[in-house]
Amino acid sequence: RWAAADALAGLGEPSVTPKLVVLLAHPDEDVRDAATRAIEKLGNPAAAAQIVPLLAHADEGVRKSAAFVLQGFHEKSVAPEVVKLLDHEDRGVRAWAAFVMYGLVDDDRVKDIEGIHTWWEAHRADQAYSKSASREAPRLGETRPPPSSRSR
Repeated sequence: RWAAADALAGLGEPSVTPKLVVLLAHPDEDVRDAATRAIEKLGNPAAAAQIVPLLAHADEGVRKSAAFVLQGFHEKSVAPEVVKLLDHEDRGVRAWAAFVMYGLVDDDRVKDIEGIHTWWEAHRADQAYSKSASREAPRLGETRPPPSSRSR
């Protein structure tokens, strides 16, 4: 399956991303790592919203894979969902959610989960962090036309 993930990434087609997202929850670490690399290579941030729930997965390795993919996307529209996980009962879930948020926070003074909460309260109204921003993102498998060809 890890070879399949590599092959899917080799296609360079973002429409294969949903299949790779499923592999992020695979029990084999090599498969998860291959899926992580493949998703990062394809660079389809539309997948971010579907990856966030994996931060709360029972398997620590799955949470780690999901966190690394999300951090690589820097997709601010997932912040509202990731922030909720900062209060999760599982310490590991909180830690990986914080890891993702550190990649979204644009303030070097933020050093801990409490700091992320404080930062979030000050920035939650920012359009870049809203769910409406994520609605503008293409759905998995769709491509967005270049900015010059979009109607305004």
